[in-house]
Amino acid sequence: MITCIAVFAGILCFFVDGLAAGNMLGNGIAVLSGVCYAGVFLMNSFEKSDSLSSIFIGQAMSAATCIWFVFGESDFGATAMGGILALGIFQLAFAYIFMAKGLDEVPAVTASLTTAIEPVLNPILVAVFYHEMISPLSFVGAVIVVVSVVIYNVWKAKA
Repeated sequence: MITCIAVFAGILCFFVDGLAAGNMLGNGIAVLSGVCYAGVFLMNSFEKSDSLSSIFIGQAMSAATCIWFVFGESDFGATAMGGILALGIFQLAFAYIFMAKGLDEVPAVTASLTTAIEPVLNPILVAVFYHEMISPLSFVGAVIVVVSVVIYNVWKAKA
């Protein structure tokens, strides 16, 4: 529970710079996304759960929600379709298959905390490789998340 609170506090520090009243729709969608993502881990904790099924249901709901955006597109050339295919296979399919297999091996809390590192590291990697600046508060939040997750996983491994 302490690790969950620390990770939440770190994420809050990391993203507090981007929260603004003018972006409330985006903020609300982000919170809803986080709640749905947590549902994947919670569904895995039920007896006789199947993580691939919960991932499939989530992807089907995402497709049903977002299919309407296809009608606004006009570029269906080889480059665009190749990019979509590559992202679909490597970024989504393989990632979710590996995640589903991992969820079969570790507790839901461990998986959730470990995956909390990814959204924090993305802006840091962009700052490193593209020389964008992140605020000191965001950096502190990222450090809190990463250190909390590492300490939790080391503690669990020793136990």
